[in-house]
Amino acid sequence: MFFGVLCKEIAYVILALYHLLNLNLMPYEEFHRLIGKAGLSIKEFAELLGMRPNSITNYNKVGFVPSHLAVIVSLISTMKDEGFDFYPILEKVQAYEKARIESQSK
Repeated sequence: MFFGVLCKEIAYVILALYHLLNLNLMPYEEFHRLIGKAGLSIKEFAELLGMRPNSITNYNKVGFVPSHLAVIVSLISTMKDEGFDFYPILEKVQAYEKARIESQSK
């Protein structure tokens, strides 16, 4: 029961963030602050998403990050604030990606 309620609340948060961001870009400084708030470094954040750290830090030159990264960092920093462990969720996504890559190499 608790998991169902949690999923419903997360869905509301995602929807709210989508409407809030609506393809607007988050300033890089805010993005960096939220990564720290989540207890991560840029390198750790990039690794969790299967990205290279330079791909993340290059947004500093532009001054903004794309909305998909803004949504992810907003969610994980909020989850951290609320005492939820976001690692198992991201590890599950990584497992799906790993399985996809392995199936393509067969």
